[in-house]
Amino acid sequence: MPRFTHSLAFVFTSNYHEVVLIEKQRPAWQKGFWNGLGGKVEPEETILDCVVREVEEESGIFVPDKHWTQVAILTSPDWQAQVYATTIQKPNHTLVSETGEKIGWFGIHRLPNVIDNIHWLIPLSQNKLENPDLQSLIATYDSKNRS
Repeated sequence: MPRFTHSLAFVFTSNYHEVVLIEKQRPAWQKGFWNGLGGKVEPEETILDCVVREVEEESGIFVPDKHWTQVAILTSPDWQAQVYATTIQKPNHTLVSETGEKIGWFGIHRLPNVIDNIHWLIPLSQNKLENPDLQSLIATYDSKNRS
């Protein structure tokens, strides 16, 4: 059983041309790389509660839990990450992160220096949002170098 569970969330514009990414500062293996929004699920918190909370804390965007679609469950012996996605009208306000990390909208074909799996999680997320009858992906990682 995993020691902890994380959320990973992708917020796309309604036309799927842009996605919100955050430049991570921790954990150490992610420092300086861009990733989706998310974080560790707190005790007594559901995964969707975590998604909503983390997205609002890291971007200033509030999306109710009913508007999220589960895309994937990534597992390892030590951790689990549940991946969710949604679309919104691009807000007029500036993205603001309570964590102090850089955050921004990026064209999906012009991604910055992202974590390796982002290159396939973004198209997977788009596909799942466009085809809700698809089952969520379940992938297992060897977590020797990541926690």
